[in-house]
Amino acid sequence: MVMTGKQSARFVLALAGLLAFLGSGAPAHAQNLFLNTNKGCGSGAVFQSGEIVRISFGADRLATATLTLNRPDGATQILFNGTLQAGVTQVINGVASSVNGTRTLNLVAGLASTSCAFSVGAPTTPPPASEARVLGLFDLQQDMVSAPATVPAGQEFQITITTFGGGCERKGDEGVLLAENGATVMVYDFTTATRPGVPCTAIYSRFTHTVTLRFTQPGEKLIQVWGRRTDPSAPLAGVPLIIERRVTVQ
Repeated sequence: MVMTGKQSARFVLALAGLLAFLGSGAPAHAQNLFLNTNKGCGSGAVFQSGEIVRISFGADRLATATLTLNRPDGATQILFNGTLQAGVTQVINGVASSVNGTRTLNLVAGLASTSCAFSVGAPTTPPPASEARVLGLFDLQQDMVSAPATVPAGQEFQITITTFGGGCERKGDEGVLLAENGATVMVYDFTTATRPGVPCTAIYSRFTHTVTLRFTQPGEKLIQVWGRRTDPSAPLAGVPLIIERRVTVQ
């Protein structure tokens, strides 16, 4: 096809306008969003009044996003309204209020959206003065941490951690610090063996802790699980022990 001078000029102007639009740098709709709390999402994400609630969120590419919190009384609060950088995790720290009930976090960026629900339960009775909250004991004779070898990007998965104790111990809770390159998990139990000579029933108890994780970026992720070990040469409380697992996100 042969264009006249005027047609050629119009074509050049149209092409320049198209290139300017494509290179404008305007935030694009995010293909994948991630949203989590330090206790995960869903029925297992239960906080007590006064506990720290750490909200982590982001997108896999540049996006203009809004994060809102729906409260049990029906009110909605905007927690974030701005631009998310590609692959950068935003963190908001808060404190669980004294109002019990379920909260829902909603992250919206263009046509993409995701949500995360968590609850604030009734305040728990603090452990008696004779009981202490300690890192869970690991039995080095057994496989204490179970995690999948591979997981899909953006999909929640669970790891299972087993701690043990005797008649003086009972199951505690877990804490999670989530990053783009991995996660740190702290497992806790309660014990009344806070000093030498405390009588404990001679039983072997196993406590199963389940933690939900989610990674949005492909690659190998390092999961570090903190517990403790004890032996006759160790101090009364034992010594910290970290068990590592590597998960490939595809």
